[in-house]
Amino acid sequence: MTTIVLVHGGFCGGWIWRPVADRLRAAGHAVFAPTLTGLGERSHLANPATDLEVHAQDVLNLLRFEDLRDVLLVGHSYGGLILELVGDRAPDRVARRVYVDALLLEHGESITGDDRGVPEAVALHRANAAANGGFLPVPGSTVAGAATDPVTARLTPHPFASFEQPMALANHGDSIPSHYIACLDRPASDDPIARFTTASFALSRARAEARGWEVVDDPASHFAILTDGAERLAEFILARTPERLLRWGEPPHDRDLRRRLAEIGAALRRELLE
Repeated sequence: MTTIVLVHGGFCGGWIWRPVADRLRAAGHAVFAPTLTGLGERSHLANPATDLEVHAQDVLNLLRFEDLRDVLLVGHSYGGLILELVGDRAPDRVARRVYVDALLLEHGESITGDDRGVPEAVALHRANAAANGGFLPVPGSTVAGAATDPVTARLTPHPFASFEQPMALANHGDSIPSHYIACLDRPASDDPIARFTTASFALSRARAEARGWEVVDDPASHFAILTDGAERLAEFILARTPERLLRWGEPPHDRDLRRRLAEIGAALRRELLE
């Protein structure tokens, strides 16, 4: 059994992982899908000062208080930044990471610190946050039918402080084996924020390749990979659990191997004592 922690993206909550989490649990794994402070069912704690460090601490506290180790950490979208921070702060608890159409930033960078060639997008983000008490409004909330869309209807405003705060990394997580899934269904748009978002994910994919990670392209769109593509995504995650990696002969992370060898040794000792 592998312990899998699923980290959602901006505006979402742990609820968005349910189609994927159900499949992972059915395969016998322990699955946690925490909701970050101020979002989802924790939106009553919304505070414009909530930043990356608070959200990283949400997951670090989960690992600490549940005493989770050898974790397969999975992050979607904004959740990729949380994976980076958690891997940096607690590399001894994280065995492997899977980034699902996720953002990757280097030390000292922030989401809005580089306009990706679309300066009007950053200006729009800042204006929207200023007009909404320090929060970014839910994407697509003004589009017809948004209130009845199963995903959009449950999205909540996101604290803009987390977009402005630079990443603080000591690169302690560099040795953690990592994988990246890039969504291909990203319709062309003249909207500045859409162009900025597309450029941000293209840069993140390129960084994953430059780091030597496994990079896989998926035909789904950014949110659909968690719903319509849930079965495919769950299988991708399952294929990167220690159990599957050992079965198919792909070199596992050293900690995975040490844990499995310890389990095998314990089983042999029990047999000898019986």
